[in-house]
Amino acid sequence: MAIGPNGDIYVANANNNEIIRYAGPKNTTSLGTFVSIFVSSGSGGLSLPQVPRFGSDGDLYVTGFLSDTLPRYEGPNSGSPGTFIGNFTTFSGGSGPLGLAQITASTSVAANTLTVGDWFFGLYYDNDVQRHDSDGTFIQEFSSFSSPIGIACGPDGDIYVVDGGANRITRHFATNL
Repeated sequence: MAIGPNGDIYVANANNNEIIRYAGPKNTTSLGTFVSIFVSSGSGGLSLPQVPRFGSDGDLYVTGFLSDTLPRYEGPNSGSPGTFIGNFTTFSGGSGPLGLAQITASTSVAANTLTVGDWFFGLYYDNDVQRHDSDGTFIQEFSSFSSPIGIACGPDGDIYVVDGGANRITRHFATNL
């Protein structure tokens, strides 16, 4: 789930391979009511969508459980909301099913506030976290995890990773990134 730049709520529906838009907190009279299908089934190869996130550009990026790409869609304030733009990045070298680098079903996509535009992705089957720049280019990999299932960026720029297989949360200092 993500709150969009327009204040609405965007939810990944893996059963129907779509992103659904609901009235957000700014709309107090109809909070949570269905607005529209924001990204329709299969658009841009959307398959088993898991975690929608809006970038600083206002566009929507969606992780997919059985996908080695990160599709990008025009944001709600654009001229063609929900339209597939292209893949932000492709993950490679994976050990997941089909040999793909799989983004985990529940891993959040985090943007680092100190290194503006950098994105962090948890690769569940590879047991690592990858860092990519604002263009989707691979920068580095952190490989000391056992099923990373959540990522967040703190206000200090540090990256926090929920390591589900090890039952721990690790902190990666912004000064060391």
